[in-house]
Amino acid sequence: MTDSIDPAIPLDTNEFVEWADRPRITTILPAVVIGVLLLVSGNVVSITQATPLFLAVVSLGVAIPL
Repeated sequence: MTDSIDPAIPLDTNEFVEWADRPRITTILPAVVIGVLLLVSGNVVSITQATPLFLAVVSLGVAIPL
């Protein structure tokens, strides 16, 4: 498994790599969808009703995917 690791990363003799891949996109996809929906709905409500709700919803919409 250590063959796919960059040789610039030093491994001690008693260290080994258990996993060398990237995270799956499906794990974060629901959070991104909810965040985008919050951003869009906050924009729509703020524009149509001329309220500062957008400022509160933007921070929540950005924080959820992060």
